[in-house]
Amino acid sequence: MRARPHRLLTCLALVPGVARAQARLPEKYEIDPAHSSVSFGVRFMGLTTIHGAFGDVAGTLMVTPGDLARSSVTVVIQVSSINTNNRERDHELQGAAFFDAQHFPLITFRSSSVTPTAHGFTLNGRLIIRGVTREVVIACVPVHPAMQDAWHNTRIGFVGTLTIRRQDFGVLGTAFWNSEFDPGRMSIGDSVAIELSMEGLQTNYDKWNTPGADSLAQLALGAAVLTPPTAAQPPLTAYLVAGLKLEGKGHPDAAARLFELASRLNPASTNALRYLGDASLAMGRDSVARDAFRQAVALDSLNTSAVESLRWLDRP
Repeated sequence: MRARPHRLLTCLALVPGVARAQARLPEKYEIDPAHSSVSFGVRFMGLTTIHGAFGDVAGTLMVTPGDLARSSVTVVIQVSSINTNNRERDHELQGAAFFDAQHFPLITFRSSSVTPTAHGFTLNGRLIIRGVTREVVIACVPVHPAMQDAWHNTRIGFVGTLTIRRQDFGVLGTAFWNSEFDPGRMSIGDSVAIELSMEGLQTNYDKWNTPGADSLAQLALGAAVLTPPTAAQPPLTAYLVAGLKLEGKGHPDAAARLFELASRLNPASTNALRYLGDASLAMGRDSVARDAFRQAVALDSLNTSAVESLRWLDRP
């Protein structure tokens, strides 16, 4: 499940006090893993370039179109998803001599600032590989502005590039892959060119036909206080989709009631909490939102949606 965007200002203007709160919110996009990639290239024995990619990429973009410098992003990559089209090599790269995926399963990037440029923008921030943190600058070029796809999901896309030294992050390999084979020349180049193709997604949940969701949405619209249905208990997904449908139609108050009930019925659900935070933000209830996001992060520190929302809330 992905967070519902804060973007229907016209509808929200019909809700007292919501338009004011909504106007100050950034656009939140979740990275679409099916249409995003993190690829790399590194020289091999000075002869050719080996290309690879990480298949498991997640993250959240907070975009402020009118003030790009206030935007931010957090990206999380699973090291175990590395693919260089050679199973034996991939296994070795995950091993202790290279990425050591057992002890350092994640590669993360968290922006510290965004700087507009003539052709796009730069993401400045901290890249963590194998537990080593380095400040990097990613040069980015927009691929397309915010636009709708065939299902009326809203998407935004950009490509970022940077070059790093693998030795700076402790990705060394054995002596054979450095200088033993040919002293004075590394068998594997130290310089690694990286390309990030990021597609941000705001899902149009109104198109979802989740069983029970529409009934729950109607129930939430007609009740100031929600109690669980007396009949068979709907699954968690029905509560979440119902709330997301309502929020998309300009009813964050009713959505919040559903998310709150869902979190009570499913205390371990980080999604219920982060959606409760989003709906609360849309109503200007920052303290409620902050508490919900903090609970979500406490349950799952990799919940980048809650992490980014908390960061935005705590900004001066």
